Amino acid sequence: MPRKTVITNYNTKSYQVDGLSWESTPKSHVFKWKKNNQEQETNMIEYMKSVHKVKIGYADQPLLFVNFKDTRVYLPPELCHEAALPDNFTTDARKMRDIDEYKIKSPNERFTRIIDVLNRIFNAPEFDQYSILLQPQMHKVTGKVLVPPRLATEKGQASWDDYAFRKIKHVDPV
Repeated sequence: MPRKTVITNYNTKSYQVDGLSWESTPKSHVFKWKKNNQEQETNMIEYMKSVHKVKIGYADQPLLFVNFKDTRVYLPPELCHEAALPDNFTTDARKMRDIDEYKIKSPNERFTRIIDVLNRIFNAPEFDQYSILLQPQMHKVTGKVLVPPRLATEKGQASWDDYAFRKIKHVDPV
C-alpha cells in the first residue's frame, strides 16, 4: 500500500501515514506528555480536549500511525484529511479549470506573492517584539533567459509550452 499524506485539522501538520492500528483507539491509547513541566499520563480523548480544544466523536475508531524517528505517533482519522488530490481529479477538465486561477503561472507572480508574505511578516507585532532583523529585499541574481526549445512533431514545429501544457501529446521520435 502506498503511503498517504494527511493533514491534521487541529494543528495543520502533515504526516506520511505508515498504517492503521486496529488495536489502538482514542479511548484505549494512553501516553505520557508534559503539562506545566509535569509529566502526565492520559488517553487521546482527554489530550485532544485539553490541549487542542477538540472533541473526538468516535472513541472506538482505529488510529492511524506514523513511524517518526524512534517513536510511533498515533492520529485519529476523523481529525485528518488527505493532502493529495484524488486520482481521478486531474482527468476532469472542469475541476482543473476551477483550480487554474490559484496556480502560480509566472516568475513575476511568484515574486509578488513572496514579497506579500514578507511584508505581512515585517508588519506583524511579534516581529518587532523579538528584535528580528531581516533584509527587506530579495537577493538579486544576474541570469540569462534561454530561448525555449522548438519541438519537431508529425505536424511540424511546436513550442515547449504546447507540450508542457498538454496541447500536444508525446509520441515516439519520427
